[in-house]
Amino acid sequence: MPYIIDGHNLIPKLGISLTAEDDEAQLIRIVQEFARITRKGIIEIFFDKAAQSPFPFAIPSFLKVTFTKNGQSADNAIIKRVQQLKNDAKNWQIVSSDHYVQREVKRFGANVLSAEEFARLVYDEINKAGAKPERVDKLSSDEVDEWLDLFSGKKKSDQ
Repeated sequence: MPYIIDGHNLIPKLGISLTAEDDEAQLIRIVQEFARITRKGIIEIFFDKAAQSPFPFAIPSFLKVTFTKNGQSADNAIIKRVQQLKNDAKNWQIVSSDHYVQREVKRFGANVLSAEEFARLVYDEINKAGAKPERVDKLSSDEVDEWLDLFSGKKKSDQ
């Protein structure tokens, strides 16, 4: 069954901080690993108020990531997307803990899974497979200094 996911709704349920600079990238990596393990087909993730910067990795074709424009919410974009599915909505699983979104997508026949339930499912599948989702890790302060020195032309021997 394909999924439509409210990205910022799911991020904290996966143990990722919404204040992390790369929170969207971390979510995508985890969902990508889940999809690889389970072969769940199409997964669409919606984000609002997110910086549209390129990710440091390729997004596979089975994963569609949508950033809403300023003034639009991911909630409304999800509802509109489900409405566009028409009779096919019954074949989709919508991941959101937002009661408004849940109520609206159910009107179109879509199935609903809370972000908490989906997070448990994701980690259960990843743990069962013995896989670890790839994360986009932050550099340590020593690594940042090393890169700064490298790009500024300084060498370790110059210090």
